[in-house]
Amino acid sequence: MEQPEKPHFSVPVDELLERLKPYDIISFDVFDTLIFRRLSRPTDVFIYMEAKYHFYNFSEIRIKAEKKAREKSRGEEITISDIYKILEVECSIDPQEWIEKEIECEKEVCFANPYMLKVFQELTKMGKKMIAVSDMYLSRKTIEEILRNSGYEGFDKIFVSCEEKAGKWDEKIFGIVNSCYRGKKILHIGDNMNSDVSLPKKAGWETIYYPNVASIKKRPGLGEMSVLTKSIYEAILNTYLYNGLNQYDQYFKFGFENGGIIAVGYCQWLKKIAEENHIDKLLFVARDGYILKKVYDEYFAGIPTEYVLFSRFNAQQVMFDRYTSSYIDQTILPRAYKKDKMSIGQALREIDLDLLIPKLGEAGIKEDELLVPDKVDKVASFIYQNKDAISAYFSQTQNATFDYYKPIVEGCKKVLVVDLGWNGTCGIALKYLLEEKKKLDITVCSALVGAKDGQEPTVRMANGDLFVYGFARNMNYDLQKNHMGKDVDYHNLLMEILFTAPEPSFLKFGYKIESKTKLIYLPSSPEHSYTTNQIHQGIQIFAKYQLKILHQLKLSQILYSRDSLLPLNNYMKTYPISDLINQCDNKTVTGIIVK
Repeated sequence: MEQPEKPHFSVPVDELLERLKPYDIISFDVFDTLIFRRLSRPTDVFIYMEAKYHFYNFSEIRIKAEKKAREKSRGEEITISDIYKILEVECSIDPQEWIEKEIECEKEVCFANPYMLKVFQELTKMGKKMIAVSDMYLSRKTIEEILRNSGYEGFDKIFVSCEEKAGKWDEKIFGIVNSCYRGKKILHIGDNMNSDVSLPKKAGWETIYYPNVASIKKRPGLGEMSVLTKSIYEAILNTYLYNGLNQYDQYFKFGFENGGIIAVGYCQWLKKIAEENHIDKLLFVARDGYILKKVYDEYFAGIPTEYVLFSRFNAQQVMFDRYTSSYIDQTILPRAYKKDKMSIGQALREIDLDLLIPKLGEAGIKEDELLVPDKVDKVASFIYQNKDAISAYFSQTQNATFDYYKPIVEGCKKVLVVDLGWNGTCGIALKYLLEEKKKLDITVCSALVGAKDGQEPTVRMANGDLFVYGFARNMNYDLQKNHMGKDVDYHNLLMEILFTAPEPSFLKFGYKIESKTKLIYLPSSPEHSYTTNQIHQGIQIFAKYQLKILHQLKLSQILYSRDSLLPLNNYMKTYPISDLINQCDNKTVTGIIVK
């Protein structure tokens, strides 16, 4: 079970500055206070070194060497040289070369805490004297460079335990600072309750506790994630959401924590698939392709893209003459098993078959009789008896759909229809319409985040009609079983809420009016637009930060599909249907809007 968030620092910058005004010296801890890392744990820097320098098992070796150096020092402060002297013997490496490599990696993963940087800048304007006090084996020069590179310049002094031969943990470093600033009122800010709060208080200082952002929220369900992906992912969440500069609502967090990593991984993969398969254009299907297209265009541009209208309702009409049995299974059968029963006439009106209602009597069916399971076969026979009339009516939808898509795919030999899942009905319908019905010289393929269970998707994957990023029967099957289990409707809805557009649901293409195809929509609500925009903002900002980090650390190929789906998979296991769903979902709204 995912643990709730602990309280995090939420004091506005202006309020903190007022509190700091009476003090002569403002002291800061360095790491996890002034400086954040792009990795969730300090020791993950060694994992990054292992990847960057191709040194197998370096992380474990480096951690053990530091432990040995501390044991050997008998309680004295150690330096980075002490650590690498041990590695020189154990691994036959040049210690100075590897010290420089570690320092280089630290500089690459370190950046300014945006909250504290703003505080520091304002204190500088006020003329306040500031110092940094750190328990660290890195040299003062290195820490000063890290601070300067992150935007912190102008410290009066920087005190580092390995050079002072005194630490916060043994209280000695506070005495050294006091001797430098006799009679001065000092306030210290740091993330450790003992070494940054209790112990400096014993030295006569005032203190402010700034909780370590990594301690705010634990995510135990992510243990299967690739180690660097997990480290970067958690670091982004922790350092952005909990630094104290801004507060975010549940919708922003939902998109930031669950949707951003899927969007980045899926778009990375789409670019690779499109290039390898010589795709001329990517068609991002409304509404679930809305934010995905924005992320793709922002960071993966190259192959042309287009946001296109389509819907399952429209696809059912386009494919009716070929897949009549499936049409009945998807439209009549679910309504027969609904808890709230409806009449056969009402069901026909809902699926746009009003033209059949006058013919019901000829088939011995009453318009007002209830559609129940034992009536399904009778209604199905009735539909087959009138298949020609239905096909003729639905041909208007086919032609209107073709008129919309023809200019979009003009000049293309191969297009990729991009959707979330789960059957890829829109891609199947477009393939049938463009390749078979209209005989265009074009190949239509589909891409999905996840595919439903069964043989059909795997057959389409085998012949190149379908590409699946996240899960199918033949890949990440445990994720598929969880997604497609008893709560499949809730899981589908969660995914759709993440990516759906802040616009009404498209229903179908209608008759032409003055040579323009009529677009028929379902209505939406202002609440839906607000929540969707917040979720999408979270997705876009997460994507920006993750891709920036992957680029900086040259780790662009580490985002595997399983990794990107695990956060949402964990969310699905943790949270029941909630207020988030009730407020975001607008699919039960009835009515039609025509544009």
